Amino acid sequence: SSPISESFDLYADVSLLPAVATVDRLSFTYDEKAHELKISSVYHPLEYSGGYYKFEWYRDGIMVSESDFVDVKNVSDSGEYSLKITFFFGEDSSSITYDAIAVNVYPKSIIPPVIDDVIHKPGALVTPNVEHSPYYTYDPVFVKGPGSYFVELTLTDKENYRWADQDGESVLVGFNVV
Repeated sequence: SSPISESFDLYADVSLLPAVATVDRLSFTYDEKAHELKISSVYHPLEYSGGYYKFEWYRDGIMVSESDFVDVKNVSDSGEYSLKITFFFGEDSSSITYDAIAVNVYPKSIIPPVIDDVIHKPGALVTPNVEHSPYYTYDPVFVKGPGSYFVELTLTDKENYRWADQDGESVLVGFNVV
């Protein structure tokens, strides 16, 4: 007699594994350029079989990008980032979150200029020759007699610049009228 055969479907309960990624920390001094916080590598064995990724970047718990990178430029962009990567394959998906990705943007240190002495001209107003810079502004100072005076320099961007040896957004720089 022949064996009894029956047709049936067999299903396995299999979970889709999450992707594996590498993300580097980012640390730099403000230089007016955007730097990319990005994924160094990402891999899933099914990515070439029709799978695809979705990226979600968060800074301090708030979503900031759905790209595979985040532009970081200003000191205010510093913080703790996390990246959620979801891999989709057919109707299945799996996610993994990379937490505690440190990003540090440090303010650029500005050295105040040295102001040369000014020659006194009897009866005339004189003003010091202050080096022009995109990092600070100042109001012109006009003085009439010999002595020691100051020019107040104020940072143009108090978030991203700081004085090299002092706190605050302004610094007093001395000069002499001789």
